[in-house]
Amino acid sequence: ADIVKLVASGDLVPAQLVQIKSAIEKGLTESQLVELINNNISAEKMKEIIEIAVLENSMAD
Repeated sequence: ADIVKLVASGDLVPAQLVQIKSAIEKGLTESQLVELINNNISAEKMKEIIEIAVLENSMAD
């Protein structure tokens, strides 16, 4: 629910919302999602960061 509140209160463009949805589907942690949303970076940059986070998470397992 906290993620939904952040997204709703943020000033995100549709392309950023698509990347956040992708991040959730790829299993990013709540703290990773919060950082992604709070930093309000471009959708293109979000996509790259999501890929790095997925790799980071796979190495932690």
